[in-house]
Amino acid sequence: MKFVTRLRSLMGLKSVWGEDVAFGRIDAHTHIHRSTPALIFNMEKYNWRALSICVWEQFDDRMFDTKVSPGFKTLDELHQATAKIHRESNGRVAWEATIDARGFESPDFSERTIASLQ
Repeated sequence: MKFVTRLRSLMGLKSVWGEDVAFGRIDAHTHIHRSTPALIFNMEKYNWRALSICVWEQFDDRMFDTKVSPGFKTLDELHQATAKIHRESNGRVAWEATIDARGFESPDFSERTIASLQ
């Protein structure tokens, strides 16, 4: 590790961690769905932003509890939790919603889906 640090110093490179830079950093693919004050604090401190991706993994009537969005019983619950993180971070964590594609053949699918996202 000392060699890498010394090499960086010789090359005039600085670490991007913990140093002020003229630009912000963006992590464009995260799954932040739970309140984490320490994370938000550090994102503000180091000028990071993130895009939190909502993934819904319910097929037929079975819900797959995965590491991507664990513990959420409904799509609305996932959206509400992620929107809360967006508000708590003052927009530092942006988010994208997802839809439940089951029943896409129904004539009222578009209207129901749009209503669920409002």
